[in-house]
Amino acid sequence: MSASAGVSVQKRLSDQRARLLALDYHDPFTAESLALVERLFEDLVTTTESYEDLQQRVREQTDAESTHTGGPTPIV
Repeated sequence: MSASAGVSVQKRLSDQRARLLALDYHDPFTAESLALVERLFEDLVTTTESYEDLQQRVREQTDAESTHTGGPTPIV
């Protein structure tokens, strides 16, 4: 059974359109493409969160290296 079982297609369409509009995506899509749009949106969210986590780890590592060496470690 899918994660969206029990939720009407119209409700899913409406919810997904609202999420996309919040990110300034105004392009239309149909019920036939809804599953793909939902998957792509989730991938976008996951990728963005992973990128932000990686940025934070790099900042923390750079700060730690600056504290221990007096400056950032050059990339060779």
